[in-house]
Amino acid sequence: MKRFFILFLALFIISLEAMSQATFLSISSSNWNDGGTWLKQSGTDEDNIPDANDTVRLALIQNDVATIDANYSASCARLEIGSPLTSTSGTLQFQNATSSLTVGTIVIYQSTSVANRELNLGSGAMTITQNATLEAPDNSSNKKTIISISTGNLSVNGDINFNSTNGSNAVLDMTSGSGRLNIGGSFVFTTDGTITTAGMGSVINFNGTNAQIIPFNIAGLVYENIYVNNTHVNGAVLNDNITPSNVTGEIRVQSGKLRTGNFTIAGTAGQTFQVDSGATIVVG
Repeated sequence: MKRFFILFLALFIISLEAMSQATFLSISSSNWNDGGTWLKQSGTDEDNIPDANDTVRLALIQNDVATIDANYSASCARLEIGSPLTSTSGTLQFQNATSSLTVGTIVIYQSTSVANRELNLGSGAMTITQNATLEAPDNSSNKKTIISISTGNLSVNGDINFNSTNGSNAVLDMTSGSGRLNIGGSFVFTTDGTITTAGMGSVINFNGTNAQIIPFNIAGLVYENIYVNNTHVNGAVLNDNITPSNVTGEIRVQSGKLRTGNFTIAGTAGQTFQVDSGATIVVG
């Protein structure tokens, strides 16, 4: 009887969790934690605010801007900005450095009209536990899908996929501050895409637990600061020579391993190349 009760209770809890999963559609430009921002498209949810196991569809049917409020930690399982079939613009933005979001996957779809769709991190903090994808199959200009970071911190445990035929339409923009991107996977280019940095102190940190390639053979890609914290036995590996023209700031191997392969590292007198205690660089 006791075992039956425990089994019944476990099944009851599982069924409640399944019932709590919902899909939310934005119907207003307002804060993430405002129930009036969302319409439940399917499923059930007690407070009408997206939670860790929910799907969020922003700017699917109208031009919406959702804001993650100060001192608020948002979460969802999947975030979609826009749809490949609609003409809306849409933005998810973070109010300040105390705004945060944890999400499983994010897809930013290209608008059918001349309009941008953007994840604007600003000074906030975001963790993507799987992959981020910028969809831009139409090569017409000014139909951009954008991830922008100013002084915030974005951690992507998986890949960042650029599914674009026009590089200027699928953009990772780190030009407006000393933001940081921690990437555990790879930059994956179906055809084209753009990664932009500037002399503001931005950092791209390769911190995967699987082997990573640090790409340099992408047209127009110029890093500011590169950090390496890859803990895999094969480490993070260069796929081209490092020169002062494709890395303008520091290279720091803070932990784990950096492998140069058959490529070289060259800099200027004003640049820093540093291998911290316990970290490894394998040349050749």
